[in-house]
Amino acid sequence: MNIFARVAGAALVACVFVGVIGCSSGKPSSTAPAVKPSLEKRFWDWFGKNTNRLAAVKTCHERVCDELAVQMHKINKHLTFVFGPVKDGRREFIVSADGILSAFPAVKNLVAAAPDIPGWRIIAFRQPDSISARIRIDDHELGSEDIWFTASPNGDKFDIHLLIKGATEDDNALMQLAFIVLDHTLGEYCVETKLGRIGLGPLPDDPAASGLKPLLELADVVNGGNTHD
Repeated sequence: MNIFARVAGAALVACVFVGVIGCSSGKPSSTAPAVKPSLEKRFWDWFGKNTNRLAAVKTCHERVCDELAVQMHKINKHLTFVFGPVKDGRREFIVSADGILSAFPAVKNLVAAAPDIPGWRIIAFRQPDSISARIRIDDHELGSEDIWFTASPNGDKFDIHLLIKGATEDDNALMQLAFIVLDHTLGEYCVETKLGRIGLGPLPDDPAASGLKPLLELADVVNGGNTHD
């Protein structure tokens, strides 16, 4: 499964105007200020007008993706978006907080405000995948089979260390991809609520011999309480 991700992002603002009845003329005012649509509604109005262009996205380098980022930035600077596959004739559009817990309400509000858009399935947060996901950003690609881990309990959470195939200590692109793959393995909500510290490093030649576990087993550890140091 190939999934294309892109960063967007600003602050959530809601404006409501209430009409006031004046008495200087002895008659009620007949004109009340118009209520401005919410930022969420304006976003989905824009989305609805550009569905054909958005449905054609293949790389996230398309101009419409830059425009989409601007629209999301008006709501919350931490919001990101992911274009998923087409399932049952509807393409997935995932609204993500990019792992920023303070942006979770903005994700929930935006998705809750989404109308029924033909050809699209709107999803809050990166969801766990039942199969190994491969994520591509620009010229870099990484899958869950490329990442191994160790985990240790820390209160009601787990601290983990991810070891990434082909990564070097200063390879920021692969490190960023590793976090996205982690979200797709556990689900973004689970990552933020069940994981503590997350370390990153290069994968050794023989990870099994080094006492590591493949990333796809992390859900069992986090949800089942099994640890592996």
